[in-house]
Amino acid sequence: MDVLKIHYRSDEMIIYEFVCPGCGEEHHVWVGPKRQEGDQRWGFNGNMEKPSFMPSLLVRSGHFAPHFKQGDNCWCTYNQEQRSKGEPESGFACQQCHSYITDGVIRFLGDCSHHLAGQNVPLLPVDKKDIGPDFSSWMQTLGIK
Repeated sequence: MDVLKIHYRSDEMIIYEFVCPGCGEEHHVWVGPKRQEGDQRWGFNGNMEKPSFMPSLLVRSGHFAPHFKQGDNCWCTYNQEQRSKGEPESGFACQQCHSYITDGVIRFLGDCSHHLAGQNVPLLPVDKKDIGPDFSSWMQTLGIK
């Protein structure tokens, strides 16, 4: 059974999506030739059931993100403020997920901020349908076919 789905497809690239069991959300992997310096692209073995991507994947949010500046608010501070007001949390969290995916198994590296850091976990099966037109319009806005 497939563990990836196609999130976006064009003549230039494919964005694959998988469910990360550590973060509990989707991560995306851009595969295709680089169009300009700084583009992030990964190599892919072409196997939707037992994928391998190179190099490692690094997904960061909140205070783990490279643009975060000490003293800025992040999801941790926002959620803490919400709790102190008796309001619901955002559903987002500051996290770092760093992994290698080889033959359908995620090897979570030790710098992950979630509970699966340092463990090997198989990818979860996913629904194979492609993403709808909303994401395609967003990609067009960025100038990507």
